Amino acid sequence: LPDWNPGLEVNHIDGNRDNNRADNLEMCTHQRNMEHAIAGGLKRDYGEKSVNAKLTNGQAEEIRVRYSSGQASQNSLAKQYGVSRQTVSAIIRYKKYIR
Repeated sequence: LPDWNPGLEVNHIDGNRDNNRADNLEMCTHQRNMEHAIAGGLKRDYGEKSVNAKLTNGQAEEIRVRYSSGQASQNSLAKQYGVSRQTVSAIIRYKKYIR
């Protein structure tokens, strides 16, 4: 690649890693490469696999169990796990950290 830069990654524009034609390759940042993979359905970006994850899938399940059993409120869980109450609510409703 003419734009080779050791600080960047090679992105396969069509998402096919077997297609190594020069017109299918571009240099980009890791962040851009991951965004491209997620947008193209090549990589899942939810739960603990998300680049923005603050919890493990196990911690999310603990939150569900503790809340549904009445052991803790959403506010107390948010404080304990270092996330917002809205995040706890989304976990409980299976909108985040989906199994």
